[in-house]
Amino acid sequence: MEAEIDVLVESGAAITTRDYFKMRIDSFKLQLDYCKRDLERLKETPSEEAFRVKQRGFDRTLGA
Repeated sequence: MEAEIDVLVESGAAITTRDYFKMRIDSFKLQLDYCKRDLERLKETPSEEAFRVKQRGFDRTLGA
């Protein structure tokens, strides 16, 4: 996901100067940061049952 964001930013296309595009890129970066933090919390889950509950939420976040 991070590599795909970087490719979009570095593409050099004229669209990259538009405010809407910049806001979308910022949104992607924020979502990626959230997913990374969520993954770390998921790794620290003490039991298998709690892990599965949190994993479903994590999977939905990635899907979005």
